[in-house]
Amino acid sequence: MVRRLRPQDGAALRLHEGRCDGVAGHRERCRGRSTGKDRRMSNAAIRAALNARMEAFPAGTLAQDRISYQGWKDFTPPKDGLWIELAHFPSEPRRLFFADGATRRYAGYMQATVCSRRGLGTKAIDTLADAVATHFPEGQRMTDSGVTVRVIAEPAPLSVVEDDGILMLPVPIRYEAII
Repeated sequence: MVRRLRPQDGAALRLHEGRCDGVAGHRERCRGRSTGKDRRMSNAAIRAALNARMEAFPAGTLAQDRISYQGWKDFTPPKDGLWIELAHFPSEPRRLFFADGATRRYAGYMQATVCSRRGLGTKAIDTLADAVATHFPEGQRMTDSGVTVRVIAEPAPLSVVEDDGILMLPVPIRYEAII
């Protein structure tokens, strides 16, 4: 249960009933709970939640050994067929409440780049990119280490780019987490 202090209470802080007793207690607990180290770990938890969702990608669509998880698993692009390369792009956390130094909005995007070697055509890439977008619908919630991440916009594949004989179709997945 969340309640908001009235202006006459001296602040407009968001309190978590049952865990905070008054403004001073809330501030002390939040300061103790949200150190810089915790914030760095928050980005790791966000990445872990997004990666866990991708690990649940239907095997009939693409095998897990064809998905490159940034910093998680060794990966060598296959010589043929399709694969996906994941990259995490967090932005700077924003404080939500002026008087509350602990509650922050973490936003950013995970980019799932669908790739293939030249010669396969773009239809297969488009189909797989649509499957990735469908796997991360707007409003999808994922949790890891107590951090809940929510997809905030419907993923929309961008334009196909060719580089060094590889076709790439980026699918940005925008998210937020309130921590």
